[in-house]
Amino acid sequence: MIMGKEFDFLIIGAGVIGLAAGNALLDLDSRLRICINEKEPQVGLHASTRNSGVLHAGFYYQSESLKARFCVEGNQMMKDFVKNNKLKISNLGKVVIAKNSEECDRLTQLFNRGIKNGSKLELLPPSHLNAIEPLAISKFPFLWSPSTSIVDPAEVMHALQERFLNRKGTLLFNTKVELKLENGSIGVVGDKIRARYVINLAGNHSLSIAKSVSVGEEFDLLPVLGAYKETMSENLPARTLIYPVPHPVNPFLGVHLTPTLRGTVKIGPTAFPVLGPEQYNFNSKIHLHELFKSTKSFLNFARNQKNATREILKTEIPYLRLSNTLRDLSQIIPAARSSIGWKSLKPGIRAQLIEKSTGQFVNDFVIREVANSMHVLNIVSPGFTSSLSFGRHIAIKALEASNNSDY
Repeated sequence: MIMGKEFDFLIIGAGVIGLAAGNALLDLDSRLRICINEKEPQVGLHASTRNSGVLHAGFYYQSESLKARFCVEGNQMMKDFVKNNKLKISNLGKVVIAKNSEECDRLTQLFNRGIKNGSKLELLPPSHLNAIEPLAISKFPFLWSPSTSIVDPAEVMHALQERFLNRKGTLLFNTKVELKLENGSIGVVGDKIRARYVINLAGNHSLSIAKSVSVGEEFDLLPVLGAYKETMSENLPARTLIYPVPHPVNPFLGVHLTPTLRGTVKIGPTAFPVLGPEQYNFNSKIHLHELFKSTKSFLNFARNQKNATREILKTEIPYLRLSNTLRDLSQIIPAARSSIGWKSLKPGIRAQLIEKSTGQFVNDFVIREVANSMHVLNIVSPGFTSSLSFGRHIAIKALEASNNSDY
């Protein structure tokens, strides 16, 4: 236990963006004293290693958004990091397939948005699909994203941790921190640690930490569970990632098929609201205050966004049964219906930010600064892809803020 030691920066959360920001700060100034605090016994036990490992190309996100900016840049930065550290990567690419003319129109919008964002994309006729992905079918043009890749999130986390520690960064495990706002300055409750500047990158818990110092009061959080099923590749031998066109109301990307680096393929994720930021199954312990907050968030969303709620439940409830998932997937992958050998993978939870006043999902990363602190909220997909680019951005902003402050 580090008691009373002083640091230049305290980063709360040893997820992929926390480690990326810590390393980026040391890139900017190797003399900085940086501590990354983690409540778990090791790095990345939640969203950072419970994601698909997909490096997205950046065509899903509005062109003016932080997501678009950092996803396209982060895709290449992560590939460079993986190459330099001799980690595993599979550059398979992705096809996005429309099932009807309405989806075809939305697919064209995705293509145009991606080109504007700087993504490498092609909109190809259906006659080209078999040569790229024989498992898939389409009567309409499809989107081909050659820069979509797959990495192993656990490998990436280990490499980021080693790099941080080798440069004299400090990792503090098994310790929760509480913040306080006192005399216009943010500090840590108790005598465990002191820092000139605090960066809140606690993922699913970022909002509750921010609210403890009166930041982010305009938001609620709705935890959404994403579950995957997996089978051996020979049961469904996909060459590429195969995605549907995203639903116009449901903010998630839809159930899709993803080859892995382990010789398997997986389908998912589902997107079902749950009662706590770590409720991975029915037996997970849920604190009463988390239950209250999650229920309140869902009711606010349901009250203000009746159509969206109806559409999400209509889409997601059937996916609780594997047969329904395979039936829907068979519209673009006919062999999916008869595929066998599916097993459950450990699920992840996406902590989706909601605006209190409207009940609407917040569709971009959110950064709030107060006194000598920065709070990063809504770190959802493509958070993993964006991590190195977004982490560098956070580091630059935080270093500038700390240098220009009197704290």
